[in-house]
Amino acid sequence: MAYAEKTIVDVGKTRDEIERMLQRKGSNAFLAGNRDGKIFVAFELNNLKIRFQISQPNYDDFRKTETGKTRAEAAARSCYEQAQKQRWRSLFLSIKAKLVSIDEGIETFEEAFLAHIVTNDNQTIGERIIPRLPEATAEAEIKLLTA
Repeated sequence: MAYAEKTIVDVGKTRDEIERMLQRKGSNAFLAGNRDGKIFVAFELNNLKIRFQISQPNYDDFRKTETGKTRAEAAARSCYEQAQKQRWRSLFLSIKAKLVSIDEGIETFEEAFLAHIVTNDNQTIGERIIPRLPEATAEAEIKLLTA
């Protein structure tokens, strides 16, 4: 079962919760919405621009049931909207967990949000670095501390 699969919290309320949570932490800029098949949340905090995004559900995926039967249009729309709610709640949880981790001293702001920091070419650090990880870590050796 996916996180928040049965949530009843609508997208607008979740979006507002994310914005208020970030404002309480000092964010002075916030933008959220849908673009190019992605749901996104972008904000400024600690003098850094941060962006989270997740694939938007595809409406056509909800036209049929798991067993292949065609859904009525109203049922397909309802399933699609539920998937939208679930994804927004997942974004909320992800951002909240990072903020808690920072508050508890588990990691710094930069460590928690590193992959989501937006660079001057409008890519996130994760978008720039993740494709290069296999090459960058191919010969890395992990040395364990021993007693």
